[in-house]
Amino acid sequence: MKAVDSLTLGSAPMLEVLSLTTQHYGIEEYTAKTTICTPNIHTPRLRILKLHGIFIPLTSPIYRNLRELCLGFILYVQPDTVQKMLWVLGACPLLEALHLDNVRFPFSLNVGAFVGAAESGLPSTAVALPRLRHVYTKQERSHLAVRSILSRIIAPRHCCLEIIIGEASFEILADVVPSYIDAKGEFPGLSLISHMDIRLLDDGGLTMKGVSPEADVFKFATPTFYGYSQVLPVLGRIFPMPLLESLAVANCWGHTKAFAEFLDRHRAIHTIFLSGAEPEMMEIFRVTPTQHLCPSLRELIIEECNVSAAHLVNIVKSRINLGPTGIAPEGGVPLQHLKIIGCLDLSQAVAAELGEHLAVECA
Repeated sequence: MKAVDSLTLGSAPMLEVLSLTTQHYGIEEYTAKTTICTPNIHTPRLRILKLHGIFIPLTSPIYRNLRELCLGFILYVQPDTVQKMLWVLGACPLLEALHLDNVRFPFSLNVGAFVGAAESGLPSTAVALPRLRHVYTKQERSHLAVRSILSRIIAPRHCCLEIIIGEASFEILADVVPSYIDAKGEFPGLSLISHMDIRLLDDGGLTMKGVSPEADVFKFATPTFYGYSQVLPVLGRIFPMPLLESLAVANCWGHTKAFAEFLDRHRAIHTIFLSGAEPEMMEIFRVTPTQHLCPSLRELIIEECNVSAAHLVNIVKSRINLGPTGIAPEGGVPLQHLKIIGCLDLSQAVAAELGEHLAVECA
């Protein structure tokens, strides 16, 4: 409480880290218990500010020159709050971490990334944060407001964008992740993703992780997800991944068309891990006179997939030029490594048939 007393008195010149937490929801202007008014606060050395359920007006000078800003469980009501939030970011050019945990912003569908800056009241230019390394948002609502903020941040290529949503569909996924099409700012690491991991969990949740050669640059999670078949198409619309080389997809049954379209757009993929794939899903890897997805595929890893040995052998043969038609993948490379996990009988049968032509690993 001494820190709070110092703040209300207007001066805390030696304060470097401030963390305030309450069990209440911080509501702008309406809840005295969770509001601290600091119109002329002097905290020249403050670098880390964490407010959980505590409201301090965004116009306060306490938000200047921060290295880490964490806001949680705060309800803003003023219509220009998103604009003020961007001003705060602009006042912290050396910011390294931004966390927004269930922060509610007032936001209209008519105000956002798809209207002009003059109409929306938002800055026409982006906010450059060259030292930003982690942006974390956890939201139950206000998705469009958060995206409007994210879409005006210019981050370095190693910055990780992490998003958690309480309940999501593919529409909400598109609403919360800043699209490269309409963004004023940029998360350049998203276009540098070389590995993408997408997992539909047994309890209905969804997790995604995108990795660039330098760092994890994208994380997404939700405990409840609807419209799994749209995940891959939406990702392609939100941000392109021209450098994608490795893909892992778990529990991907029933979405063959969407998966095939995604593979067709990312022809540099050379390694694929599939868990729980059905025969229809595996069939898209067969090379035919009219179909050749993943021409650069060199390594295929399958885990607990419901496919017969004969079916898998025929698919693999078509990718190593041993099929009955003798089709050679035009401009592509033959499959070199096949790893089978959790299917001992399948592994032994495939290894016996194809072991002389490519590396077959059983695990």
